[in-house]
Amino acid sequence: MLASAGAVETDNIVSMSYPVRYRYKGQERDLGELVAVATLDNVYNRLLDTFVVILITQGIKTFLVSAFIIFIVTRLITRHLGRLSEHVQRLDPRFPVKLLQLDREPGPMTTGDELDQLVSAYNDMQLKHREVYSELVYSESTLDRAQQIAHIGSWEIKPEGGPVSWSNEVWQILQCTGLGRGEGFDGYISCAHPSDRKVLKHGLERLRETDEPLFIEHRVVCDDGVEKMVEFRAQYYFDPQHDNKRLIGTVHDVTEHCRQRHALQRMANFDSLTGLPNRWLLNSHLDMAVAECLSLIH
Repeated sequence: MLASAGAVETDNIVSMSYPVRYRYKGQERDLGELVAVATLDNVYNRLLDTFVVILITQGIKTFLVSAFIIFIVTRLITRHLGRLSEHVQRLDPRFPVKLLQLDREPGPMTTGDELDQLVSAYNDMQLKHREVYSELVYSESTLDRAQQIAHIGSWEIKPEGGPVSWSNEVWQILQCTGLGRGEGFDGYISCAHPSDRKVLKHGLERLRETDEPLFIEHRVVCDDGVEKMVEFRAQYYFDPQHDNKRLIGTVHDVTEHCRQRHALQRMANFDSLTGLPNRWLLNSHLDMAVAECLSLIH
């Protein structure tokens, strides 16, 4: 039996025809043609419905899985990291150390994990930071006490061109409210004796130009009118940690030292009973006069 088929498709319709033949006693007869017609609209609709269902179900599944992952990450990691961040922001070495503890139940999956190691390292850092801060406070208090004993105050400009940072002892020595006025050394110069301000300004200008250490002995006038003699020292220092140049120095109260020095000079040059110049002072003045005359002759 032989069969042939053909198809004609228009829009969403598909048709196929099949000829029907009958063979009897060696003779073949055509009985007709079988035509099959079908439409694809229902197939397309079912495919579209199936695609929408798959898309919705996969979207819901993806959303639920993502929400579950976000919940797990937030519950187990993110909230603990947020608490750690808040604890770091409130960290202040001036107050007693409060160790960080995570709000989670211990278990075989959490004990000794990365979060526990991070918290342990942070708590160790807190203790070391508090210890270093305590040592720094002790060193500063010891330095302040030593400056008070020696009547030596310190100051610093960091970085170059910034404001001057005066130690407490400098304020105690000068007792001048003008020290904190103006920028740079303007306040300090205003506390100096009017007759010594020019020399002090010239020395500071030379320091900036040559970078050589500066030593000046000058007078200062306190707010109550008392005059003091101080030694002002300054020099540049390069700070390798901050990679900048700083200007540091000291202010030393030598008022009593100058009084003792003048007293020794008076004892050496004047008679203790009469108060008149002695022979040593006369000889020294004669030597100076002779040397001056010789220099004029030559």
